[in-house]
Amino acid sequence: MTFSSRAIAVQAAALLLGLDCLQAAAQFRRTTEAVEVPVMVVEKRQPVTGLGSDDFIVLEDDQPVRIIDVSVDSRPLDVTVLLDVSESTRLPWIDANSGLIAAAKGVRQLLRPGDTFSIHGFSERLERLDPDALSLIVPSGQTAMFDAILQVLLQKPMSSRRIVIVLTDGLDTASSVPVEITSTVAERSDSIVHVVALSRQSGHWYFGPLWSGTGVIRAFFAELEALSVRTGGRFFVVDKPAGFLPVLRELFEQERTRYYLRFTPATFSPGWHTLAVSTLNRKQQVIHRRGYFRPH
Repeated sequence: MTFSSRAIAVQAAALLLGLDCLQAAAQFRRTTEAVEVPVMVVEKRQPVTGLGSDDFIVLEDDQPVRIIDVSVDSRPLDVTVLLDVSESTRLPWIDANSGLIAAAKGVRQLLRPGDTFSIHGFSERLERLDPDALSLIVPSGQTAMFDAILQVLLQKPMSSRRIVIVLTDGLDTASSVPVEITSTVAERSDSIVHVVALSRQSGHWYFGPLWSGTGVIRAFFAELEALSVRTGGRFFVVDKPAGFLPVLRELFEQERTRYYLRFTPATFSPGWHTLAVSTLNRKQQVIHRRGYFRPH
């Protein structure tokens, strides 16, 4: 499967205009009287379990809302892995490709019965990969990461609990669609996006002191983190290629303990509504979407 930048732009515009066929797959299950939002709660990177409605505080548009109930989200996962197969992943000394391939293979060992799984490689194009033939990949081309994320987000999910995991070694060098479009589509989509990236220190010798010194890589990582956070996902940086798989194990453990908070909205007006979710324990970190869109 491949895609063109024009096709992506047209699909993205359709989503942002709110066409019913695309809005129907919203992550937030909205009814006339209630909204449900998925959240993860961690403390010292460990998932926190056993919480109830009295433990959470939810603000919608800075106004407190009434939590109706809290449940653990036990539905099967629909896992889509986006694997960086661009030229830079096979550069010597770093050898990011081996770590990326090992991580992608390791995801299959983290699945449970009922989970669905697909893997796509991206460089200048996005292509569906055979999970049993990953070792045959020959990295090539530039990196169109934001184009690849957008294309996957515009695909119909196989289940109602889709997570997208992006595994990459560095910068986006070839995307044709602005990151702002990808981020906006992400926060209105049905997917939670997690990103695991190789640290800029590992690639310093390649990207050079000029790029690192001017903050180009730092700014790019900030864009990736912002995109993840807006969907309720997480952004991780690993110091070496072997660090990808341990982070994925941690991520899946957290996903298995995700809560669903059902609450009465502060307003039923159409448009974008911000969300802030916390617990009574300030040591706990709550990961959640930063808002939801209510169509007209």
